[in-house]
Amino acid sequence: MRATLAWLERGEQAPPPMRAPAGVTAPYSPAQLGRLRSWAEHLPGQARTDALALMALAFGCGLTSSELAAVRTGHLRHLDSGAVVVTAPGTKRLIVCRAAWADVLVHAADQPGDRFMFRPRRAARHAKNLFSSWTARHRPTGGLPALSVRRLRSTWIVELVPVDRFRDAGAGHS
Repeated sequence: MRATLAWLERGEQAPPPMRAPAGVTAPYSPAQLGRLRSWAEHLPGQARTDALALMALAFGCGLTSSELAAVRTGHLRHLDSGAVVVTAPGTKRLIVCRAAWADVLVHAADQPGDRFMFRPRRAARHAKNLFSSWTARHRPTGGLPALSVRRLRSTWIVELVPVDRFRDAGAGHS
């Protein structure tokens, strides 16, 4: 349609067709998530802290990469109920961490100072290749897929959508 309009209005040549990447990455399975968390918990030192923060903020809270990069320990609030609320800079939505990941954020919030949650020693809010450089150096073993903010977040979204909703919606449209 765009090519036709460009040709009709301005006599321009048709632009090359745009396509989405052929390799769409599926969300992580529950088994993969469990094994990735176990792998992350066995990493040494700061790598462990970074891996768990990445998973807690992307899968536990559904943050995008830019939101995750900006979150500091001062953006976390541990409520009396045990829930952890994240105030991500630039967002106005209420972000409550899933209970299974709250312990990771509670531990991070207890650390002294107001540091970035992921890779706390960095100076810039969003350094170039912040996530890809970390995941390139820390590859899971045992046939597990690499950690990906986008894939963790898509898994968070998929798990929020009740499967029965689609079955019920399609039931009346035979």
